[in-house]
Amino acid sequence: MAERRRRYNPSVRREEDQLEQAGKLLYGTASVAPVTGEIIAAKEAKEAFERGDYGMMALASLGAIPLVGAAVRPVTKGVGSLLNKIAQNTPTHIPDFYSGNPVKGMFNFGKEFAKATPTAIRESIDPQAVAKRRVQGISDTKVDDWAGELGQDADLTAISINRQLPDTEGALLERSVVGLKYLDSRIPREDTTRLAQGIGQGFREGKDVPESVVNRALTHLTNGPHIKNPKGVYEYQIKDPSSGANIGYREAAGVATTSSPIARAMNAKTTDDYLKVLNKTRKMQKMKPLAKLEGKDMVEYVQMASTLDNRAYQLMKKAGAGDYQPSVMLETLLRARAKQNAGRKVGVGEKQILDTFDKLLNAKAIKMARVSDEAGNPVGARNVADIKDPEGYLVTQQSFVSGQQELGGMNAFVVVDPSKEKMYTMLSDGHDMFGINPVGGKSLITVTPIVENSYKTGSKWNSKQIKKRASKRNVNRAIKDVEEATGIKKKKSETPEAFTKRAFRTSKPAVTEADKARALAAKRKLQGTGAVGGGLLTAGAVSAVSNDE
Repeated sequence: MAERRRRYNPSVRREEDQLEQAGKLLYGTASVAPVTGEIIAAKEAKEAFERGDYGMMALASLGAIPLVGAAVRPVTKGVGSLLNKIAQNTPTHIPDFYSGNPVKGMFNFGKEFAKATPTAIRESIDPQAVAKRRVQGISDTKVDDWAGELGQDADLTAISINRQLPDTEGALLERSVVGLKYLDSRIPREDTTRLAQGIGQGFREGKDVPESVVNRALTHLTNGPHIKNPKGVYEYQIKDPSSGANIGYREAAGVATTSSPIARAMNAKTTDDYLKVLNKTRKMQKMKPLAKLEGKDMVEYVQMASTLDNRAYQLMKKAGAGDYQPSVMLETLLRARAKQNAGRKVGVGEKQILDTFDKLLNAKAIKMARVSDEAGNPVGARNVADIKDPEGYLVTQQSFVSGQQELGGMNAFVVVDPSKEKMYTMLSDGHDMFGINPVGGKSLITVTPIVENSYKTGSKWNSKQIKKRASKRNVNRAIKDVEEATGIKKKKSETPEAFTKRAFRTSKPAVTEADKARALAAKRKLQGTGAVGGGLLTAGAVSAVSNDE
């Protein structure tokens, strides 16, 4: 069917041909296996998405896009720096990349990656562009992306990639107001004291987070899901949760539509609804009503709220659970499991959701989220009757798609303290492209400090917990640094960020002999890579790129 569509859709065929030619130009091959070493057809990617397998969908789509597959595993030596520059010039916002049609999203990424290639080549072989990259740490293309309506967080993407690469400290981007969006950076994985301070008490305005919560969060960061290679080099940067209109605070508190499902559920006070279900059963059994969720009851709530993540929710809908909102599906599933455990009659709609959930668990399409207590003991269970009594607070985690575009897929580390009705949330993300770091670069993990919120009915989320680096004094110093480095003065009517964008875009740093030598070396290297005939660039291609053709 896929072949038939391509045969009768000339526009799609042309797009695929263009990507294929771009792949051949850069890498000498149009069929390069993705990270898994397999080539998977777009049809299989679509099927993977329909069953909710987003990870496989991403890898599968790589195999369907020659350029992207090659980008993550280049077959040509000597183009690592160019690949990094292409990544740095690829737009931050790509349609359908995190939602919608997954194959189209990956295909769109491939197109944008290919379109960024001439700019990246120019940046490598033009002495003025080399000087600008050296001084500023960001390309003109990325500044344009940052200044555009859809380029949200493009500046943060640029600064993150810089921090993954060697010899980039001191770039103007880090000394500008962009750098003030981070509370700390370049923290080695081994410096656990500094990292613990950063996520815990180091930048807090008010009451400290419990030390045991900080220690659990630290272990999660240094030995948890982001550490793909225990022997690898990892660094951390701590992002101010107030940057980007308080997006870090809002996602941690569950008030943003892009928050993790468990944070959204707790903010929506679904704990109150579950408590009413339990107390109805207790009333029937002539037992005293509960004042709040605690013990085994809270374990059940937390494990179900974290199990029913975005992926599981989509699978439930596709498997026949019904077209419910996530909060309604969670409430119904909790109610059905509580009735089943108490021997009460389960309603028709409740049974439909419960049966679908059990079917997916049996098929191992989804699995119960792990919930542990303060002592680190696992306390959750598939059957409500098998749940263990917890000691102290509860700990879980959940993946979700963040609204912070430079991060995308994120991890929420969540601690729930039933006795105080508080939730502690730490958001983190490994900065990479399809699990691959920049060529020659280190792994980078972005994390926000632990944010505390109450999930009591009527409580409000708090966006004043963390000290900002973007004080008036620091902002003025950053503006002065940019003015001195670029020779461009800030206008009275300009915001600090608008001035920074203009200064970065219009300045022309002095070209040194070292810049000229580096550009010439890059030109010769690209001509002699052996990717296509005599090299990646023929003499004519170099001339064309140099002349902006």
